[in-house]
Amino acid sequence: MKNLFLAVLFLSISVLIPLVFENALVFLVTNLKLGWVFSSVILRLLVIVLFSISLFQFFKLNEKLSRLKFWLVLLIGLLPGFGVSFIAPIYVTDYGMLGDDLELKDLNELELAAGSPVLSAENYTLVAFFTTTCPHCQAASTRIGYNIKGGQTVPVTAIFPGSEGDTHQFLEENNGKEFNALLINNDDLFLRISNGTFPSIFLVDKSGKTLNHWVGDELNYTGLDYLKSLEQ
Repeated sequence: MKNLFLAVLFLSISVLIPLVFENALVFLVTNLKLGWVFSSVILRLLVIVLFSISLFQFFKLNEKLSRLKFWLVLLIGLLPGFGVSFIAPIYVTDYGMLGDDLELKDLNELELAAGSPVLSAENYTLVAFFTTTCPHCQAASTRIGYNIKGGQTVPVTAIFPGSEGDTHQFLEENNGKEFNALLINNDDLFLRISNGTFPSIFLVDKSGKTLNHWVGDELNYTGLDYLKSLEQ
């Protein structure tokens, strides 16, 4: 009876972790200050190990199977355990340094339209062009906000079209309270400099040189870890 209880318990935990994968990942990044890539791999390995422990306890209910060593059960449980971890899918954009060589140009014109400096006085600035209705913008803003809580020192300038009210609501709902938010009322300028795909996120040094550019969901676990590694 004890073995059955343990088997069900570990199986339940191995299924629960993928169901709360994003929350668990954020906890490790923001509270334990671990990296996104490391944390995501650890969580998936934990699922595999817990599933294998559950399988080992189930095997103990059978006289013949109970003779199997744990390391052998672990090997048997690798594939199905990895499958369980896929309840939280792995996307092709999750890992690897993505981006392109698009440069942030016409900085003076952009600052004139915004009525404020775009770059900070620090070594680097993350300049993000967001629209308030864009799902990828919401996801990127939320992750960058968590990255700041997890140790990112690179300041963020978030640039929006539209109204101040919409911008404030976006930042409130998508973890962007730490951002320096600027409004651009010139839609043609906003689209031209951002390249018209959102979010459009530039990592720029203090001389104005673009070091990387991400669009859509390209600012992934690897990119977020890279930002955390940069010192001001």
